[in-house]
Amino acid sequence: MPKVFFSRCKPYELDAVDVALESNRLFFGYTLQKQGAVYDRHKIRSCIVDVTCDDATWAAEHAASDRNRQYNRNRNFVREIDAGSIALVPRPSSGVIYCGFVQSEFELVDDPAWYDTWDRIWRANTTDDPDEFWIAGEVAQTWRVDKFRAIPIPRIPVWIRRSLFGRSTYGIVRPYGGLDPYEAMNLVLSSDSFIPRTWTRDPEEVERRLITDVTPGAFEHLVVSLLQLEYPNEFWTHVGGSGDGGLDGLGANASGEVVGLLQCKWAYWGEKLNLNAQWASGSIQPREILASACHDDAQRAPDGYQFIDKKMVASLLVKHAAALPQARALRIGQEP
Repeated sequence: MPKVFFSRCKPYELDAVDVALESNRLFFGYTLQKQGAVYDRHKIRSCIVDVTCDDATWAAEHAASDRNRQYNRNRNFVREIDAGSIALVPRPSSGVIYCGFVQSEFELVDDPAWYDTWDRIWRANTTDDPDEFWIAGEVAQTWRVDKFRAIPIPRIPVWIRRSLFGRSTYGIVRPYGGLDPYEAMNLVLSSDSFIPRTWTRDPEEVERRLITDVTPGAFEHLVVSLLQLEYPNEFWTHVGGSGDGGLDGLGANASGEVVGLLQCKWAYWGEKLNLNAQWASGSIQPREILASACHDDAQRAPDGYQFIDKKMVASLLVKHAAALPQARALRIGQEP
């Protein structure tokens, strides 16, 4: 079954995106070297183990290696990718994510025709001997892609792109909150612009837009704005940064006493919260609030917390749409 998956294409932290774009190949490294083999960049299969080999060969080579868990991860990763899958190469520094459809099964390429491009990148950034690091192997584990399209980052749904900007060098984008990544990316690739949006007041559609269009940082600001509108006699401020004690929003009364402490979780799966009530002062016991845009329908907040769940966020967005610039960007409310 086709998947959506990504690779940073940054072996040894060197930006090799040009290799991917020129060759129409998505590649990843962490190669398992054959025991006792001599490196030959023209005969990669003679010195590097193909992760699609039979189980007996794999077991023997893996047992003789340093048994790095990454090798088995590679093998399992490759097994999940079929022709027709959508390959992504994130480049946030350029404001785009390169996307393309996989046209072949996985290949360990014996003599990569694109090696020279990679070799130039290597030599431009380091004086190390490329043969000492077996660098051809870093671009030899590949899938052929029809072509890479540079898609501006804002067009990629938030719940997909947040999977791409973590620490993992490659991975598969999994379904999220009932959404299918393959269906979502197919829709993106079938259009040359933002997917047309109609104005809506439908709470279910508003819930969907919260996780397709609103980043975690923007969600914090959105909830603070909603609390300000919902409690006009209070004074709500966004809080963030070192020493904030896990706090994302702070509500105060006219006397300056804290009456509300907000923690936002763009996605909440029941983990323990570490909201520090250090901001509280005076005789008022502030209410502790948890807000989330994505969670299981049956999810509950920890004891003592007021839960502004996805349904309530959507409801408040519809209620206060006329006063919210964020609602206009999301096309929520009545068309002006």
